Amino acid sequence: MSETNDTSNITDASVRDIFSKTVNIKRSSVRELHGDSIVAEQSSATNVTANDVTARQSAMAQVTATTLSATSSAICYSQVTTANLNAGSQAIAVVASGESRLDQSAVKVLVADTVAEVKSSALGITVANSIAMRDTTVGILIARNVEGNVSPQLDTRGAIIAGAVAGAVLSVVMVATNVLLSRGRKRR
Repeated sequence: MSETNDTSNITDASVRDIFSKTVNIKRSSVRELHGDSIVAEQSSATNVTANDVTARQSAMAQVTATTLSATSSAICYSQVTTANLNAGSQAIAVVASGESRLDQSAVKVLVADTVAEVKSSALGITVANSIAMRDTTVGILIARNVEGNVSPQLDTRGAIIAGAVAGAVLSVVMVATNVLLSRGRKRR
């Protein structure tokens, strides 16, 4: 089933594609979701493209938007200008060219120009021009300007050292593997 018009209100349905200016979905699943303004509540979508996306207790595989606001939602990959993740939202990867904010959320990979505020969140790998953090755990942080009390597992220097060590170990393993494989070929 496909929908095309100015406003689409979908409740308790499974829809293949929606192309509409304004989309409101509730307890529904959609494969392709395209519009100017999208509000999803307790819903899922595979591919979302819009200017403004609001997700509440929803799951989205891929989001391309100007503004993404997510509350208690799961996002696999998003490419946005502005991202706001709140109250238990989780994302695998967020790429934001503008300003981002996180509150009680988790992101495995965050690449952003400016992360204006991160509160009580968990970040894996973070690359930003500027970041302000409070009560947040960070795995690897690469940033030009950092505000707040931050103790990443790896900072820029640590990440470079870890990469060099990993490269050296991998080189030794590859050389050892080649030696063992060449000895095995000579025996035949």
